[in-house]
Amino acid sequence: MYAQATFGEALRAAGARRRGLPEIQSKGHVLMRRLGLRGVMTTALAALVIPLACAGGAGAASTSVWPSAAALGLPSGASASQAATSLPSVSCGSSAQCVAVGAYSAASNTEPMALTATGGAWAAATTITPPSSATSSALASVSCSAASTCIAVGQDANSGTHPIAATMSSGVWTGASELSGLPSGASGGSLSGISCKVGNDCSAVGSATVSGASQPIAMNVAAGTFGPAAQIGLPSGGQSGALTAVACTSPGNCQAVGSYVNAGGQTEAMTAAETAGTWAAASAMTLPGGADAAQNAQLTSIACPSSCTAVGSYVNSAGQTAVMVDSQSGASWAPAVALALPAGTTASVLQSVSCASGGNCTATGSSVAGSASPLAATESGGVWSAATTLPTPSSATSGTSLSAFGVSVGCTGAEKCEAVGTYPVAAGLGAMALNSHPSLSVSSHSLPHGAIGTAYSAKLATSGGTGGDVWSLTGGSLPAGLSFSNGSITGTPTTNQTTTFSVAVHDNATPADQATATLSITIGPATKPAKPTKSKSGSKSGGKNSKKSKGKKGAKLGAFKVVHGSAVSVKVTCVKQRHCDGRVAVVVIEHLRGKRVIAINSSTHRAHGTRTKTVWLGSARYALRSGHHVTRTIHLGRTGTRLLKAKHKLHVAVALRPASSKHATIEHRVKLHEHKAKKHKTKKHKKHKKHSTKQKGTHSS
Repeated sequence: MYAQATFGEALRAAGARRRGLPEIQSKGHVLMRRLGLRGVMTTALAALVIPLACAGGAGAASTSVWPSAAALGLPSGASASQAATSLPSVSCGSSAQCVAVGAYSAASNTEPMALTATGGAWAAATTITPPSSATSSALASVSCSAASTCIAVGQDANSGTHPIAATMSSGVWTGASELSGLPSGASGGSLSGISCKVGNDCSAVGSATVSGASQPIAMNVAAGTFGPAAQIGLPSGGQSGALTAVACTSPGNCQAVGSYVNAGGQTEAMTAAETAGTWAAASAMTLPGGADAAQNAQLTSIACPSSCTAVGSYVNSAGQTAVMVDSQSGASWAPAVALALPAGTTASVLQSVSCASGGNCTATGSSVAGSASPLAATESGGVWSAATTLPTPSSATSGTSLSAFGVSVGCTGAEKCEAVGTYPVAAGLGAMALNSHPSLSVSSHSLPHGAIGTAYSAKLATSGGTGGDVWSLTGGSLPAGLSFSNGSITGTPTTNQTTTFSVAVHDNATPADQATATLSITIGPATKPAKPTKSKSGSKSGGKNSKKSKGKKGAKLGAFKVVHGSAVSVKVTCVKQRHCDGRVAVVVIEHLRGKRVIAINSSTHRAHGTRTKTVWLGSARYALRSGHHVTRTIHLGRTGTRLLKAKHKLHVAVALRPASSKHATIEHRVKLHEHKAKKHKTKKHKKHKKHSTKQKGTHSS
């Protein structure tokens, strides 16, 4: 959000007059006059109604794109003259919804209003019912802990000023109500910033007039209920001051920013911290190098996704009001830094900041370079871009002061932000909306190589933009046999070559964002598939694997046969090893699901959701010298005997476990029911013998 009435406004005006500089008035200053609040601050201080924020360093060109600005409609009943229009704050409770609050000129007074954007589309503004006794009122800050769940704060005019609050629940706003609980002896006050976490546990900050001087205050909010205000101590030598914005990392742990007047009558920027629900005294902030001795500095907005970043303005050595950003380093704040500005800029302010994550923030404000313009800067990876001017609605008229534009911002992702604000129109100030997105770029930097005769396919990719990419081939050529269709490159290459080509892409934004790239594709000669070879077992395998199997040393298995119903014999040979000893076994693999055996076979591949267990059906020892062989008889156990007796059509495995190893290695899979094949051959032989006898008998006869 942005400053409704900049802190130390009277001091700045007085300092400008002393230096012969033009007096700068903010839109908030005009609003305060409309609210009849000029007498609230009696020590040359204007009441503060300001925003939320984030942090930085200065640097490269902006990567955000703000395509256009659209005018927003005011609530029905709005006056034709809109000098009091303001939209100082926006908060996004989800990636699809943002809420903004402010005020507008009604027929006879100033009334609070709110707007909601869903999916980037802003609905018409609605009036928030003001307190019944208020003559004028405005909302200055809103914080949404979730979609359609928000709390907004501000002030009203009713025989002085009073802090007010309104609540949105399930998308419906309650009327605004005055808050009690100002510090003892306070004659009036306002709230200018609020930050809420889940459950509507919040901290709100502002100022109250105590003994004729403005003093910073803070209120804690538990489940939507405001507690009494606590007065925050000023930095050493401070005479008066106000907090303008707050951001919390968790309930009761927050950072607030604002300004104060020192003993010499100069306005300085300050920060204050809340830890476990208790606020410490504020501390002065260190300005950028080259700041004017008069300073006239203020922090207007803060955001704390993890560590915090704040934005504001100060007077530089050239006597110009200039933007600055400051970031938190651990528990302390680093010196603020100035940002690069558009050429010819003579005055600038940052009014609002929002961060998608630490080091990824967007700040908005206004600048003057002959005429006034809205302003934005982007922090990406901890580096701030140079500030750039933003588009305005077609109905905008020319303005020459910083108060001509005010822009507040809320971000749902890195460089994906919704912004609202005010701009000059013939009848006063109109309301506008803008949105940003990361600039479109081609993220495909290299393409895969291809080969002659092999189908090729590649899809170009982008990052940023708004989607709906439309591609075109703008120069160069593709390798022979390939074609280009809206970012897809397909076909079958026919020539060994490398070609370079250029592409362009634009998204569906209005106006469209564009990007270009130059790429190349290399096509190599046709590839020859490796010829498979057959192993002795008959299965196909690569030559490399075959060589490995031929070169194996140690025990090798030979002939296997069933001796009788409870024993099998297997031949073991010792190859390329001086001595071989170990155990040869017949095994099966049990596939289990829970405690139930669902299959028994020799495959080590198991079904999904099962576990396996190796079962030894029987084993025998072997010990022999290199080049010798031995036949061992393996007597099967109960399971193996039962499987043989049942004539189970089963492939079992013959495994070897050398004495030097703890594990057996499955060498072959064999049929355990070979005796069945013998019976089958016997029957066939008997049948043949019977037939032969018959023929022989016939011949004899």
